This record gives sequence, structure tokens and C-alpha cells, in this order.
Amino acid sequence: MTENIEHRLGRAILLRLESGRPLTILSPAWAGLCGLLVSGGLAWNLHTLVIVVLLLLLVEPLMGGLWEQAITAYRPTASPVSVAEIHEMSAIAEPAVDDPPGQTDTLLALPFARAGSPGDRLLRSLAVIVTEWQAQRWERTAFLLNLLFALAVASVLGSATLLLAAVILLAARLHWPTGLPALMAEAGYAMLLPWLMGMAALGHVAGRDLTAYRPALLLMLTCTIAYVACLMLARGAGRPALAILDATQVAVLLYLLIRHETPAVWLVGMCLVGQWAMHADFLHGGSGPDYLRRAAVYIALGMIAAALALAPALTGV
Repeated sequence: MTENIEHRLGRAILLRLESGRPLTILSPAWAGLCGLLVSGGLAWNLHTLVIVVLLLLLVEPLMGGLWEQAITAYRPTASPVSVAEIHEMSAIAEPAVDDPPGQTDTLLALPFARAGSPGDRLLRSLAVIVTEWQAQRWERTAFLLNLLFALAVASVLGSATLLLAAVILLAARLHWPTGLPALMAEAGYAMLLPWLMGMAALGHVAGRDLTAYRPALLLMLTCTIAYVACLMLARGAGRPALAILDATQVAVLLYLLIRHETPAVWLVGMCLVGQWAMHADFLHGGSGPDYLRRAAVYIALGMIAAALALAPALTGV
């Protein structure tokens, strides 16, 4: 009886391994690893291990922390005072017409101190700025400290310029919170720049002919477009986003086939077939985030396999 129960229980349990959320959240780490792979200088030693740890620290928690702080917390809580409100407040503060002349002589002698004057407007604007800073001084202080720490790590990795470019993309994302510019800024921040940081981390790309890195750079741009499609799916986009994602991966597969990278063709092909097996659920009412949660593992593995195949064989490394 006991054996029969255990036999039924063993057949009834199905173990499924899925990520709790889409792995596009970890795309900076995957992109950084791909950059290290395509640099051609990856070796098994202590120096490389330290570089890998510093790179993952930079592109994931530090740059990720900057993104979260800027997008979610680095926003003014107090609405700025409009010109109309200033005029209205100034009109209230204006002295009455029938006031005794002695009480208005001082104001007339100091025109820049009168209500509604340029000086008064400047003081009101400064008061708004002070109020905003007091409301979020700890969040902004944490952002600055995080930025300084990230800049220190990026300087060690030779990626200080790329980190400044990331700050520019972050500012662009704050300026364009929605639409295609926002998706492009986020993809550049989370995929393109970490990839370039990984390529520059080991110092083998600097001073070399970039001709050998053309396949790797082409793969980087293709993966960035694929990441834009993933962002569109995560925001609820439908079949067009899925078509873009599939097209980018098919393009990578065909490019590997032209280069006769047989092992990578098989690996990327199997990852692509695994994603296609999930298309039916998505096309029959499934959501983009659910599809990404199941397919992101295949997307990341295909990206790693292609990066391994396109890494140039450098001499003198």
C-alpha cells in the first residue's frame, strides 16, 4: 500500500523551473558577460575573475541602482510655481491703492523687492527649489553617492566615459518617459553600454583594429533591437513586438550559418525552437510579461552562444 501511494505521488508531482520574473531585468549582467566573451581576451586567472566581479557590480547593482533612484525617486515632489500663480500671489501681496504714501515709499525706492518684480519671482523660485531639496535630500544624496561609487569602479575598468554616456541616456529617459525614445534610451542603458563596458574591461580592444570586432558589434546592435522588442512585450505589446524579437534572432542564426559556426547554429536554433513552442499560448490571449518569463532563459542562452562563436581569435593575448 505504501509503495503504491509513493508511486502515485511521484507521478503526480511535476517539477518546473521558471524564473520568478522576466530575465530582461538581468539584461545588463548578460550584456556585460557577452562583452567580455567577444573581447577575445577572457582567460582563467585571478585578474580576470576580479574584472568580472567588478563589471557585474558596475552594470547590475550600481547602474541598476542609479536607474531605480532616478526613475522612481529622483522626481520633484513639489510642483513648480507657474507664472500665473506668481502674478496671482503678487496681486494679493500688492499694497492697497489708498494706503498712506509713507508706507509705500520704501517699496517704490526698492523696485526689485516689490511683489511681482523679477527679484520677488527669483526668491519664490529659489524657495520652491529649497522645498524640493528638503523633501528628497536623502534620495538625491544617495543618488550622488551611488554615482561617485559607480564612477570609481568604471575608472578601474576603463569605462568612465561609457558611464557618463549612461548618465546622459538616463537623463534622456527622464525627459522622454514614454514612447519609442524611452524604449531606445532604456535599451541603450541596459544592453548597449554594458556590452561595450564588457568589451573594454579587459583592455584588449583598445588600440586594436576594430575590423576583427565587426561581427561582435553587429551582434551587439541586433541584441539591442531584440531588447527593445522585449521591453515592448513587457509593456503589453502584441504580435509586432514578437515579430521583431523573432526576426532579430533569425538574423543572428542566418549570420552564424553563413560563417559556418555549426555548434552555435545548433544552440541558437534550439533556443529559438524553444521560444516558438511558446508562441501558441501568447497568440491565443497570453500576455507579454508571461511570455518573457518563460522565454527569457532561451533568449539569454542564445545570446551567450552567439557571443562565444563571434569572439575574435586575438594574437598576443
